[in-house]
Amino acid sequence: MSKGLLWDAFRESLKPEARDNHWEWAMRNIYLPKSGAGEPGLWNIDGVEYVKQIMDDLNPDSPVQIVGVQKGVQLIMTTMGDIVGHRFAASGYGSVICAMPSMVLARRHIKTKIDGMIKDSPYLKSRLVESVGRVSGSSTIQKQYTSDNSLFYLSGSNPRDARSISAPFIHVSDLDGFEITEETRKEGNVIDLFWNRANAFPGRKKLYVESTPTIAGNSPIEEFMRSTAIHQYHMPCPNCGHMFPLIWEKFVFQYNPDTYVLESPVMLACPACHPTTGYLISDGDKGDMKKQGRWIPDNPESPYLGYAHGYILPSMLSKWMTWTELGDKFLKARREQKRNNFEPMKTFVNTVLGLPYTDTGEETKANELFNRRERYKAPVPVGVGILTGSVDVQGDRFEILVKGWGLNEESWQIDYHVLICDPAKDESWDELWEFLQRTYKHEYGHDMPIISTFIDSGGHHTQQVYAFCKKHRRDKVYACKGSNLHAQPIVGQPHKVYKKTTYLYYIGADTAKDQIINRLRLLEPGPGYTHFPDTFGREYFKGLLSERVRWEKGKRIWEKPGGARNEPFDLEVYNLACFLNLKIDMVKELSKYQAPTNEEPDTVEQEEAQEKPVRPKYPSLPRPVRGRGWFGR
Repeated sequence: MSKGLLWDAFRESLKPEARDNHWEWAMRNIYLPKSGAGEPGLWNIDGVEYVKQIMDDLNPDSPVQIVGVQKGVQLIMTTMGDIVGHRFAASGYGSVICAMPSMVLARRHIKTKIDGMIKDSPYLKSRLVESVGRVSGSSTIQKQYTSDNSLFYLSGSNPRDARSISAPFIHVSDLDGFEITEETRKEGNVIDLFWNRANAFPGRKKLYVESTPTIAGNSPIEEFMRSTAIHQYHMPCPNCGHMFPLIWEKFVFQYNPDTYVLESPVMLACPACHPTTGYLISDGDKGDMKKQGRWIPDNPESPYLGYAHGYILPSMLSKWMTWTELGDKFLKARREQKRNNFEPMKTFVNTVLGLPYTDTGEETKANELFNRRERYKAPVPVGVGILTGSVDVQGDRFEILVKGWGLNEESWQIDYHVLICDPAKDESWDELWEFLQRTYKHEYGHDMPIISTFIDSGGHHTQQVYAFCKKHRRDKVYACKGSNLHAQPIVGQPHKVYKKTTYLYYIGADTAKDQIINRLRLLEPGPGYTHFPDTFGREYFKGLLSERVRWEKGKRIWEKPGGARNEPFDLEVYNLACFLNLKIDMVKELSKYQAPTNEEPDTVEQEEAQEKPVRPKYPSLPRPVRGRGWFGR
């Protein structure tokens, strides 16, 4: 064969192939590795028929440009994105950017899944350029194919690494797992930053975003899905043929109400025929139902149809998880709920149902807290070991909260006081100090002082706050300020301010607020529970629950509605930080406040023994030996 013919054949091999469906192509060409795959070997569609339409939307000739999947676990949505991405690059459709939560996860994903898939798939292996690895000057990992197209793996937390890359296919994996830095937030929405890298390919660009959701109102994938035409997978009832989607409320099973242990298999009730016939669908019917299923949009008139499609995928569709297994997970989460542990239920809702979990701030109502107020027998009830204070400085007043703490961070609100004054005047600060020197009568008769106070310096009169804290630093009065960074510790290391004469503590306000709201949900006294006296009015509780959470440009934000007063919530945050900063031995503190004894001595000897101090016994120590020279020699 002449050189010309060889060259023509080589160039022909680099041209994009006939654009058949991704899933049909994968069934001929993709082999999943033994490591990292539930079913290694040639990829097949059995049991995952729901991927067909999603993969069709990602075909280069499909008019759909944006695809979002809000999902549970064990549904191969990440693997599906890998298959489509490597086909794009290997077949000459174009380069691909795959953004993952971190480079650590990206490297692990490549090592356990991608490298094995390429090695076991002759189509990919024969087209891979082996010499390309890490991209110079960044943490991006590149897989280059002979088509001159590459697949770039990078961290979603650093979208600027993609600035020099253009690609028609963008895969954003596990969006809710991204840790967005303050610098990245200033640049804009993280998805938009990646999507902009495809602007050079009008008419054939694709954006694929998949993630398990997190907290309702804070979940990036939930926010993303709002701008898509939402679809649910409908399957036919084996008995009557009625098409319906899988929702957890339609599953039925028997269980022990005391132990929350299953007593029957988990079955599915058809909404059409079960009410009249009692017919129940077993897990064994799931496979045949999926083969006949189809995606149906919630709103057939959605303006996003044909452009941006969203898919809700619960784990009840997974071929690797039985309905009975999921029912057991649900009951275990319910059992933990009864113990005031809501994390397992949050995990179930997110990872099984594929739905955002309703945040605690929406569930806790001011009236509920108001109605659970208690009448203390004394200003400070039994169980309190220390008192802390917090001060919010406003333009015309100080707002002050005194709080008691006991074992395992159980707490009691003691006093809420508004001191009307002008904080610009020195005498106002003298009044504040006079208040902070108050003592509160314990139920057993002891006078309890406030042992430490945090004062907000982030708003009005910052310099006056610093001067006051400097003056009373020996009394553990410290300035504090909310941190602008996400997911920070509630209280960190102090910083010297005011010419290095006093300390400023930065508070992880969002972390503290999450913890406070979670604790307000607790129903029974014990670890983390908050007690309120019957002297606190309704306005206090409205202020305590005044803020809500939302998601904006990749950032989780606590905000208050316009005109709302949130000082009680802020004071709760400062008090929590103040307490954690003390690192108190609570058992020791509680031992100082014991019930008085009224028992009289039975004998004169016992009375004398009580009056006569007992000298403590110490173990005898060896006598020191004088040495003869240096170092006892």
